[in-house]
Amino acid sequence: MFSVEWMPRVENVSGRTGIIYKHRKNDNSPMRICHVTSWGMGSCAIATLQNWGYTTRVELNEVDQFFEWLCATIDNDWQPMEFYFMFSPNQKKTFKHFIRHPNVKLRDKFENKSHGPNTVYLYRYSKACDFKRIVNRKAEI
Repeated sequence: MFSVEWMPRVENVSGRTGIIYKHRKNDNSPMRICHVTSWGMGSCAIATLQNWGYTTRVELNEVDQFFEWLCATIDNDWQPMEFYFMFSPNQKKTFKHFIRHPNVKLRDKFENKSHGPNTVYLYRYSKACDFKRIVNRKAEI
């Protein structure tokens, strides 16, 4: 149902980047879902999902299978079990079944200072669902 097409590896850069596709049941032609980087932010601890577009290709009943496939398939060397991804407010509406998944939590919300103003939302998928409370403490001098 899902596949990844890897781009050529970049010398001296860990991990790799590819395009994730979903294959249609009736004719098996691929539809692009998003891009994936197996060493997200230069770390083997996570992978990143990006360039989603504005149309979801993964139905509500396929989200569990999508995340399971990601954990089992993305980068055989490291097998990250954590995925970070961001959505705009409009994308949140379209991808609501992703952000409502029990293994997905909102990690940050901030304003796009590049070209905005608009809010962006950073989410984390964790296979272990190991979300701890974030405590913000002011540093003492």
